[in-house]
Amino acid sequence: MVTPRDVSADDRMRYARVLVQIGEPYDAEIQLARVLEERPDDLGALDLLAKIKHIRGELRDRRGGGARGRDAAPPAGDLVTCRAWVGARRSSPCPK
Repeated sequence: MVTPRDVSADDRMRYARVLVQIGEPYDAEIQLARVLEERPDDLGALDLLAKIKHIRGELRDRRGGGARGRDAAPPAGDLVTCRAWVGARRSSPCPK
């Protein structure tokens, strides 16, 4: 019998993606929380969590122009947003 401890983080990620696609973001968030317990800097998990928060309207658009554009740091108290911001900065090309 397979127990929850036997399920790998990669399997949880695949399951979370399917849950988001079928409209079950709350269950997907539970799976992502477990992935992030094992791998706190997993950019795939952080990205999917950000997508869920965006779907719910819980994530502000940080891509806008002006002083709060993509180079502006998020509020220091929001750890998940901070990790997502750092991940986005790593994957973005440098401005010219």
